[in-house]
Amino acid sequence: MADSLCMYFQLHQPWRLKWFWPGDPYDNRERYFDYPLTRSIFEKVASRCYFPATQLLLDMVREHDFKFSLSITGTLIEQCELWEPKLIRLFEDLVSTEKVELLGETYYHSLSSLFEDRAEFRDEI
Repeated sequence: MADSLCMYFQLHQPWRLKWFWPGDPYDNRERYFDYPLTRSIFEKVASRCYFPATQLLLDMVREHDFKFSLSITGTLIEQCELWEPKLIRLFEDLVSTEKVELLGETYYHSLSSLFEDRAEFRDEI
């Protein structure tokens, strides 16, 4: 009997909340989220983690019989689309090897499943 190990990687990047006062003149999304802070953190994490780790995984699946599972939240995809579309292409390259199983993930990586009304959880999945 062969031993096996299932590796699962989860990628998530939240939107950073900002402080505001009721009545501040912002549209709904900009009222709640700190875009400059979110972008700064995203760019740092993308350059130090997402790009090198994803490239390493891509190299490993190409060179070895290495397979794993991966989930990516919608918030990370949104930020990649805004500030680093090359990262999405790297994710696509990784998935195209057919050695990566994509797993369903809640869009916001939320805890909505803990509440009585699970409709939001189902919608996110």
